[in-house]
Amino acid sequence: MLVYLYKNKNKPHATYQNLLTQQPLPLHTAHHFLHYYFAAKLTTINSMPFVNIFLNNHFMKKNINIFCLAALFAITLCAGKCSKDTNPELPEQLPPITQTGANTFGCLINGKVWLPKGVDFQLPNMLATVDPTLGNGDLSIRVYRIIGGERTSMALLSGEIKAIGTYEIGTLKNVLYTIRRSKSDLSIQYCSADNGWGSGNPNNVQGFLKITKYDLPNGILSGEFEVSFNNTSCNMGDPVKITEGRFDFKL
Repeated sequence: MLVYLYKNKNKPHATYQNLLTQQPLPLHTAHHFLHYYFAAKLTTINSMPFVNIFLNNHFMKKNINIFCLAALFAITLCAGKCSKDTNPELPEQLPPITQTGANTFGCLINGKVWLPKGVDFQLPNMLATVDPTLGNGDLSIRVYRIIGGERTSMALLSGEIKAIGTYEIGTLKNVLYTIRRSKSDLSIQYCSADNGWGSGNPNNVQGFLKITKYDLPNGILSGEFEVSFNNTSCNMGDPVKITEGRFDFKL
């Protein structure tokens, strides 16, 4: 910082004049001048505008530097902690109900979001196929979720669907629903439930499959479903209620 000393022409002072200069003084020189001036008691600080200017600027700069250092310290502390606190893993959410071929699938199992997840290096975790020329209209939707060393898979299968509409899932119906829980490598199966596709329905599987878009020219299969069944061995609750099911596949 530099300060300019100037002469009060109305009240010149000999000692003051000896220190006058028209050139800027370095900061250490200004300090020497102030020390000499106050020691000589030539005047008060209020009668010297240049002293007030120097002190105001000097202490303002010092305060700003202290503030900047404090702010930098706070930002540094927050850099690691805040990034962890403000970026928690977001909870899973159901995909929106769409009919655009968005390749989505989701449902609630007893109120908890269930989405396909993981990979077994053999099949994708979502797969849908249709063939209207096979039987009365073949439809297959297979999905799975692998997490924590456990695999849960679902399937919606039919040989009677080749148009939009609502199809019942139950005993002796034309839609088979299956659910399996096992180790991720399929070495041990914990439980299974299905409506037997005409061979009995011991788990009392009931529900519906609603096809809302069956667009083969554009390769889009969309729909909704709900299922309930009884099976205590699946450790998913009893009864198990699968609600708000939706899917939107690009074939």
